[in-house]
Amino acid sequence: MNSPQALNKSSQSTVLCRSPAASCSAVESMQGRIWFRIGIASVFAGQSMVLSLALNMTPPVYGTIAYWSLHGILAFSAFLVFLFLGRELITSTLSMIRLRRLSIEGLFMLSLLGAFFGSLVSSLTGTGAVFYEVVSVVVAIHTLGRLLSERSLLQLQAATKNLNEAYDTARVFQRDSWQFRPIDSIKVGERVLIEPGETISIDGKISKGMGYVNESALSGEPLPVVRRVGEKLRAGTRSLDGSFEITVEASAGERELDHILQMLETRVSRPSKRQTQADRLIQYFLPLVASISCFTFVYWLFAATWAEAVFNAMAVLLVACPCALGLATPVAVWHGLY
Repeated sequence: MNSPQALNKSSQSTVLCRSPAASCSAVESMQGRIWFRIGIASVFAGQSMVLSLALNMTPPVYGTIAYWSLHGILAFSAFLVFLFLGRELITSTLSMIRLRRLSIEGLFMLSLLGAFFGSLVSSLTGTGAVFYEVVSVVVAIHTLGRLLSERSLLQLQAATKNLNEAYDTARVFQRDSWQFRPIDSIKVGERVLIEPGETISIDGKISKGMGYVNESALSGEPLPVVRRVGEKLRAGTRSLDGSFEITVEASAGERELDHILQMLETRVSRPSKRQTQADRLIQYFLPLVASISCFTFVYWLFAATWAEAVFNAMAVLLVACPCALGLATPVAVWHGLY
């Protein structure tokens, strides 16, 4: 037998997407659309930052054509970004309202609206600074978070589907010859033949043969292990250099691989622990931010003008912008699924 290091190295010709072509195409198409949105939002954010910096440092005279033109361009571009690139955020916020359950999208929306209307008040009154670029930044951050989460989930689903399809047949001894049959038709006690380099699609005990088996997909063991007569082989592993005759001990649906895939599918449909913690935090954080913003508005309404009251109340929402939380949760999920 060859050395386990050489066999393992030759068997690890992996690629990013191991799913069928259709699944890979769907994942790549989704990623392309989201990256396109992030790119557009970034362009508008950069443009708005430059113009906002110019307006805040050397503002034109209030009421002039230059004043209204620059402020109008910033307000209109922010509105366009929100309208055409923030559809997922709008949909998620409406769903949050309909289900009466606070979520991170609500905090994103509050921060976004705070930046927009606070800037709009400053534009109309000619007092205070403008932060229209925050609209594009918040939309880009939210979209990036969705990209990381959906990318991980789609790849996990595609990989699960690929595993099901890769281990759905086996060579069974039937009528004095070895014939390929679907796993569903193979019964406990039948004999299965595994040739060198083939995947193992059943759980069973070795009756003949010896060789190296790569079990990293199930155990995480980086090096192949030697399997001999009397030992068990599991579906999801691969014979590297040996031929085996195996007596089937588990039918389709009862293999260890089936239980693992079932656990993965169940896990995908449920929020992760980090996601649950973030959602629980938002249940308290979002009402707190909204309450502080309202209190700020009431205080400045009596202490100054209504324009300053609106601007300062919106500034509270802007300061509470959930960019860190909005990225931390999907990044944690992304790394957990990889």
